Amino acid sequence: MIEEKLKNSLQQCLDVLDASSASLWHGRFSLGAEAFIVAASLYDEGALLERAFYHFKQSVLALALTEGWPGGFNYWVQNRGLTFYLAVNTYLQSGDDKEFKAQLQQLALRNGLWHIYMTRPDGRVQASGDEGSRTDLKEESKKVLDLIARITQDPAIATFADYIQHQHGRDSYYRTDHWLIPFTFDPGLDHLPADKGLAVFDGWLPNQAIFGRHYLNQIILRTGWKSDDSYVLINGGQQFSHHQHADAGHFTYMFEGEPVAVDGAVYDSILSDFRLNYGIRSNAKNLLNVSFADTDYQPSSQFKTNQQDGSQHLSMPHGSAIRSVEHWLQETRRSNKYKRAEIQHYTTNETAQVILDLTPAYLSGGTTGNIIREFTFSNNGRLQITDSVKQTGGILLSHLNLPGLERNTCVDSDQAEQIPLSDNLRLTINTQGIPACDTSFAAQFFDILEKQLSRQQELAKGKAWSDGPFHVLTGAVQTNQGKARVVYDFQPLE
Repeated sequence: MIEEKLKNSLQQCLDVLDASSASLWHGRFSLGAEAFIVAASLYDEGALLERAFYHFKQSVLALALTEGWPGGFNYWVQNRGLTFYLAVNTYLQSGDDKEFKAQLQQLALRNGLWHIYMTRPDGRVQASGDEGSRTDLKEESKKVLDLIARITQDPAIATFADYIQHQHGRDSYYRTDHWLIPFTFDPGLDHLPADKGLAVFDGWLPNQAIFGRHYLNQIILRTGWKSDDSYVLINGGQQFSHHQHADAGHFTYMFEGEPVAVDGAVYDSILSDFRLNYGIRSNAKNLLNVSFADTDYQPSSQFKTNQQDGSQHLSMPHGSAIRSVEHWLQETRRSNKYKRAEIQHYTTNETAQVILDLTPAYLSGGTTGNIIREFTFSNNGRLQITDSVKQTGGILLSHLNLPGLERNTCVDSDQAEQIPLSDNLRLTINTQGIPACDTSFAAQFFDILEKQLSRQQELAKGKAWSDGPFHVLTGAVQTNQGKARVVYDFQPLE
């Protein structure tokens, strides 16, 4: 009876996986893992096991490419992580390919570290994409981290799982998942006590890391691991999922443990006006809007208005159907459809520097070098961002969401302007180009902000993945002799 149900379930999974509708960095990922778990429990060999393993391997290749989850942490821990690592563990226990086993363990290590690095000084995971409540690390995360620690035998990952236990106690596992503990948790793993919080990683793990290099390009910079350290997350990668926002080059910044530059998106409904015309776009991010972007602003009938706001390409706004890693690579090579950014420079010494070419996110056709964003992060928490564009007659709006700003502000003077954000942090903005605060392009952007931000506080209220209300600072300049620049400098005050 049970075996017959499992066989029927396997066939249903394989029918979906062999078709083209399910998307790899979405439902196809966990379906491939489920199919392999069921097939391995039913068969030692045969065509069905081989078909299931093929699809599971596509899931492995997908995560190996990105290392983190493009659609956000909440989707990963609630919908993907446990199933995937149960499949990984199944192969480690039953598979024969030693090289593939080693690849699985290395992938688990990299993905396990991603969980740690995404955790901010305040103990919450930094929101990214269509995010949800479990960025607070409660209920869903520890079972995944326990299983990763069991697979890798890595003390840092085991220590992070212990950190979650110290933070949330019995709420580390959802109450109906406590039965999983004997299967996921290994009490014999070496680890350090995490009663002092993330500070346990000071001097143990590097302060900087990059995940999915050349693909997801999720970059974390920090001054240390204590609760009053500073933290930067940069999203600098390509498009993989419709729950991932069009936000290459976007960053969030915490100074001495407090949010300074935040994400404006709040996930409510995938087809809501707030999401389609604000949340997934550059408008909601610490990013650039440019008047010369060649984005299709009505990529589907779900977009009721043609809001030509200079934001990035909307290649997967509310749906995707990526069948395999090779399919994604082919589409990217063929049309640059999912390409958004290239890392031009990445160093992590005492002063970290990241330079991204964001041109592919705004301009199609393989153009490069027109839109550059540069980050410089010092070990005292100072953060500098330089946005440069090259385009005749183009307008650059470089904007930041700042909880410490008193009102929405536009700056276009060629004189440096200093803005106090707190008792210990000052922001200096310097623009180079023709003043553009009074242009029609800037006016349209401000109208969009006024409309959407009137709802932001209501939508964000009580959401674990929101840093609350903010105002927007915009540097607005038109190119002069084909060039324009906006420079932000977050300066610690002694």
